[in-house]
Order: sequence, then structure tokens, then C-alpha cells
Amino acid sequence: MSTALLRDTVTEGPRAAIELAAAFNPLVLSALFGLTPSGKGEPVLVLPGLGAHDVTTYVLRQYLSIKGYKPYGWDYGVNLGPRKDVIHHITELLHTTYGRHRQKISLIGHSMGGLYARALAKTYPDLVARVITLGSPFGLYANPEATVGVVRWLFEALNPDSGTAHDPVLLKNMLVPPDMPTTSIFSKKDGVVHWTACLNPATEQSENIEILYKASHCGLVMHPVVMALIAERLAMPTQGWRPFQASSMPYVLPFVSNPLTDATDSAAIPAHPVFTNAERARVEASRFNLGLRV
Repeated sequence: MSTALLRDTVTEGPRAAIELAAAFNPLVLSALFGLTPSGKGEPVLVLPGLGAHDVTTYVLRQYLSIKGYKPYGWDYGVNLGPRKDVIHHITELLHTTYGRHRQKISLIGHSMGGLYARALAKTYPDLVARVITLGSPFGLYANPEATVGVVRWLFEALNPDSGTAHDPVLLKNMLVPPDMPTTSIFSKKDGVVHWTACLNPATEQSENIEILYKASHCGLVMHPVVMALIAERLAMPTQGWRPFQASSMPYVLPFVSNPLTDATDSAAIPAHPVFTNAERARVEASRFNLGLRV
């Protein structure tokens, strides 16, 4: 792990606490609720990160509810990783939510929850409208050491049969964006996941948005600017979808950057994976298109 990532890891807690406090600042709340677009009852499924619980996504879900969406938590306790029961549960949850609303669902996932969201979208594209990930390391194929060591140890300890860390084909597949509007929101000061593992390849329906000013990994799910971005992205129609333009939300302009249009970061954007016939057969044979073996 790099010295910079270690330093950011040490400061994760205090930075997340500041971001949570900012979300309850009256001036920030006024901007969040008064300046961001509203929904019309559209369903949104919000999935927590590894070792996290629905409580960590409560602020975001409350915000979406007030803004007129119908948000759902994952309702499955602590996220212990992509176990068979977890995959069965989120699959049933997606189908149940779709059956309740009879319209495509927007998926938001924090950290590992974002990997679930992308997998659900690729496996059941007829049920999903868009995917938004927050600090999710779907680019481990390009940067296998991109997560803090203790996080890798925890994941492998909880999921000894996942095979992820040792299966380059499935890791490569995890980098492929779903065939629908897909947004990755990340921070270069993330103390858990290196930012280069959070970058989508350049496609017509994928984008990457950086949150500036030392945003933490844990705080992304409650960061006021992130919530404003989510509201704007949810309001963007899937037909005729366009990448985020900060000019549409001038008040967030100082807080965001898009590396797809930033020449200094363009080299970090991964190439779209190319699969051999054997590799494609290996991917299609997996039970769940997560890039994780179950």
C-alpha cells in the first residue's frame, strides 16, 4: 500500500464525520433540497459496502425520499460479501422491487455494493435503468493492489471460496460497464480504495466524476455534493443520456472534476477489456455476472 493511501486511511474517520456533519448544515440542506431536481416516485435500490449496514445509507435514502423518489435499502443486515445467500437475496430484491413498481430501477451502490449493482445490471438489464457507484473498486483487474490490505484480508476471510483475487478473467469482466447509463463517483483521497480502481472505460454510456477536497471513502455515501450529483443523474432521462456537465449545477462546480475530459488524468482511464472466446465462455459460465465466483 502506498504512503499516500496509508495517510488517507488514517484520516478516513475524521473526514467522514465532517462530511456527515456537513449534510445536516442548514445552508447545505437548503441547497440540497432547493437547487437539485426532484423525482416522481421512481424506485431506487441502495446497496451498502463491505462490512456495512443499511444504517450507512440512511442519510442518502432519506434525502432521495424527500426529493420524491422511492428508495429501498438492501434489508439484509451487515454486508459480508458476495456469498450465495447474498446474491440470492439481492436478486430477489431486484425482482420484487420491479414487480412492485413495474418500471426499471435505478441502482446505487457504495463500495462493494457498487459491484453488486453493476452485476445486477449486467445480469438483468431489462430491470435496471441506470447504475451509480460510490468508491467501488470494479477496476481491480487493472490495479489488483488498489484496496487497503486489511480490506482485502477481510474480504478473503469472509469469502474464502469467491476466487476473485485469483481469477483474472472474472476481474477483467468486472471492469466492463453495464450496457446502460453508468456513473462512477470517486475521490482521489479515498482511504480504502485507490481511485484508479474506480474508473470506467470510456464508453457512450459511462462516466467518472471525481469529488474534490479530500472526500473520504466512508463519507461518499453521505457527502452533500455526492447527493446533489445523484439527484442530477437520477433526473437525467436514460433515452438521450448525456455525461454530467458541471455547468448544469454551477454551485457544485468547485467540488467536482471529470477525468474523462481532464487531460492530466486521461492516461488513468482503463481500456475497454477484450476477451478471447475461451474467456468469454468462462464469464458466461459463472452463475452471477459479478466478476466474483460463487
